[in-house]
Amino acid sequence: MNQGSKKKKNLLGALFITLLLYFIFSISGRIYTFTDNITVAVVTGGMYGDNNMCQYLHPLFCLIIKVLNPILPTADVFAVLMHAALLLGIFVMSYMTIENSFRKPIKKWDIEDYIFFAVLLCAITYFVLGFKLFGVNYTVQSAGILAMGLITLFYARYRGKGRRWIIAGTLLVFAGFLGRMEACLLFLPFIALELFIEFVRHRGRIKRAKEGLRYFLPMFVVIIGLLGSKALFLQFEPYKSDAAYNEYRTVAEDYPMETYGVSYKDFSEIDHSTYTMVLHWMLADTDLINEESLRKIAEVGSRNEFQATEQGIKGTFRDMKWMATTQDIHIMVLIFLAVVLTLWSLIAVRSIWLKLEALFSFGGGFIILFYFAFRGRAPIRVWQCTLIACLTNLALIMIKNRMDRRERAAHKTTVDQGNACGQGNACEQGNACEQGNACEQGSVCEQGGVGDQGSVGNQRDAGDAQETVLQQNGEQRKVSTRPVPIFTVVFQLFLCIVLYFGVGQVLAHSSIHAPTSPLTARIGQDDSGYEMTFEDNALYIWPGWYSAIPDYFSKQDKLPTQRVIEHNIAIGDWVYDQVYFREFLSRIDAENPALALLDRPNTYLVEGQEKIFLEYMQEHYGNDIQLEYSHEILNRKVYKLVRGEK
Repeated sequence: MNQGSKKKKNLLGALFITLLLYFIFSISGRIYTFTDNITVAVVTGGMYGDNNMCQYLHPLFCLIIKVLNPILPTADVFAVLMHAALLLGIFVMSYMTIENSFRKPIKKWDIEDYIFFAVLLCAITYFVLGFKLFGVNYTVQSAGILAMGLITLFYARYRGKGRRWIIAGTLLVFAGFLGRMEACLLFLPFIALELFIEFVRHRGRIKRAKEGLRYFLPMFVVIIGLLGSKALFLQFEPYKSDAAYNEYRTVAEDYPMETYGVSYKDFSEIDHSTYTMVLHWMLADTDLINEESLRKIAEVGSRNEFQATEQGIKGTFRDMKWMATTQDIHIMVLIFLAVVLTLWSLIAVRSIWLKLEALFSFGGGFIILFYFAFRGRAPIRVWQCTLIACLTNLALIMIKNRMDRRERAAHKTTVDQGNACGQGNACEQGNACEQGNACEQGSVCEQGGVGDQGSVGNQRDAGDAQETVLQQNGEQRKVSTRPVPIFTVVFQLFLCIVLYFGVGQVLAHSSIHAPTSPLTARIGQDDSGYEMTFEDNALYIWPGWYSAIPDYFSKQDKLPTQRVIEHNIAIGDWVYDQVYFREFLSRIDAENPALALLDRPNTYLVEGQEKIFLEYMQEHYGNDIQLEYSHEILNRKVYKLVRGEK
């Protein structure tokens, strides 16, 4: 089979795998299973107003979405672009799987090739269908996109790939950092480790280091450019103040806080009701709960979850154990994969440097998770992103080890048969050179051969070159160039079976439905459950955005309609005091939602946290304020805020 035909079949195979996996997800998974994904889509889709600068995305990403919104009016452009990046990554991973499994024309059945292909394909299938990569939280999606970009670039470097691979890998890195920069920053220690190990494995080879710039310089330019441009953007108002508000709010709402009034803390400038409101995600009083009050709350109340004592360390380990075993089955799967790949690397991989890389990758991931757990800042997303970063390096070790074995086997065959450049074989027999093959093009040895494991070309073609020489010599017998370690085959087979059944269990509990797509996320919604809120310019303030509205529409795989957005808000969420939300509140005549409950006609509070809110309002705006039952919506009580003793 010629190279052009083989490459075409590889491309078609990768495209088939990618589209098949996306189709299966579209009929068995859901796009909107996370509230944050819906909220980001609402913000970037301009549903709060023309300004769509979401604080969790890179400003350039928001600008791109803003340009595309009029072109794709029925789509959730944010999800479309995230899915497009994921599809590109899955396509590249599928192509790499096919190419790296079957490196040469197969003349007879090769068990290792098929098992290696199966385990990589099962891994891709698990992350797409089992992990539900197209519907998982956008933070984890960004980590997945970056991971695929890094694998693409490093694989291209190992195999001496050309410009298209560099562009694809750099584009994926770019997309990952555009999505959620905080998630991608967790990868930087693992990137540094991979580059360091490659440098020491091929120490002293200046030529190899210079060649590496071709592959990794664009990536570093992209990373530095995006980090620097976002930092610069946040130096200008109103985004500078918005970022400060969001930082203090995140500390107060998402992470451990002291109990109000502890003896060693000075709470004199913070009243109890305000402190309680903020800790319960109730930010509706935009006049009093602002950047300054949040800063004071964050500074006074912030603490670590555990102390640097023996008991604190034991508590951290208990917390990590609880998180790993009870919160999400996929955390356990990712940990299992990391442990198994690390053990396999320590036992079966020959290179001491790759063993060290595996050990430091796993250990480094554990240290990062321990740090965040100790601080009390280790939600599921941090676990998932850190484990994906760790698995990225372990996957690269698996690929490099396979290449090393092929190269060693090819070198052994070369030595046994007589080197093509001077031991009386191919050239002296008048075959290879006359036919314009290895010797005229620079033999295996001249290209850096097996003696130079850092050479770009030889790792890609060493095994193939030997088979070509033997065929041109007229050899009729098949020379085995790849001895198969039994432990490796057993390991890969075990991993394949586990991943296969893991995906099967997820799909077995999935319900099949009509195909869904982010291209139609803004049309065809059923918002009849909220019709009551549209009457007489009413405004309903819910105890939490996540409590009802996203769930109602996520079951449809749709975004909320514009009229639902304009008549229903949360009593507190991360959109508060951002430029887009301030403009939105002004447009609906509710600049201060807490006071709007008193002054704005047909403005209601939905049950959930009404007692905390009433205490706050009575303390700050009058003891005569009372809650008055009005009606019900979606089986929830609805109140009006009124003045006067009952």
